[in-house]
Amino acid sequence: SLCLSCGPYDGHHSGENLGNWLEEKLEKWKVLDKVTVTVSDTASNMIKMMEFLPSHIVHNGCLNHVLQLSINGEILEKPEVKNIIFSVTAFTKYAAISTLLSTAVRSKQEELGWSDTDLKALVQDVKTRWNSTFDMLERFVALQEAIKKVLEDDEWKDKILVKSGNNAGRVVKFSNNDWKVMERIVKVLGHFKQPTLKLSVASACISQAFPTVTSPLHTLKSANNTTDLGVRDLKRRLTENMIDRLDYIEESDIHALATILDPRYVKFLSLNLLLSSHFKFFQVQELLQL
Repeated sequence: SLCLSCGPYDGHHSGENLGNWLEEKLEKWKVLDKVTVTVSDTASNMIKMMEFLPSHIVHNGCLNHVLQLSINGEILEKPEVKNIIFSVTAFTKYAAISTLLSTAVRSKQEELGWSDTDLKALVQDVKTRWNSTFDMLERFVALQEAIKKVLEDDEWKDKILVKSGNNAGRVVKFSNNDWKVMERIVKVLGHFKQPTLKLSVASACISQAFPTVTSPLHTLKSANNTTDLGVRDLKRRLTENMIDRLDYIEESDIHALATILDPRYVKFLSLNLLLSSHFKFFQVQELLQL
């Protein structure tokens, strides 16, 4: 990939201003008639921007941004979950700057009889990446027994304080229900970890959108009364939110054509499946005649 333009933009970030700026840059490089697709986040000003660009240019929302919004909106930003995450973050950040705490976590693992190869360190998250929060929670749950023992010690049980949220200033502690919530979140969000990584590489293509998202959605929809105990509502909310946000893909010519023509997905998706499940027959036939 090549970068044609990069620079500061000091004006108001309205859809009209952004559209005019982008059209000016494309004209400068004499590629305005060659560009057919733009990719950006799904913020309202980016959607509005498309009204001020030539009609042959279509918008494709960043799929990772859609995943971020859906997962944050239905799970990570929920008050009951957010307060738990603030407590987990406070603990992991403290351990990152305190050799004593990180050593205590390691020592408790050794006391539990874990071998050297099984010993694990805590993981911090990055606010703008949902999968980093998942990594933090997944590791925290894996270290659950060791962390419980650390927080039972007189040295630590009243020392680590929550820095943000409704519980700011309070001592970090976790109830049995808090641990159960974390386990449920990790179980549900684990289905989206690999798709997010696939879509984060520089070579990611829009042909991956349908196959990559369909797989975890199919898994979420597959209810199991035994293994889904306690996570059914999380699965349902997340599935409905994602389907609502990704509805545009069903009507997208570029997604239909890209997926059908990508040889990587021939063995996974037959044309009949594409036609019957997500793409209108007449759209695909017209596209294949181009």
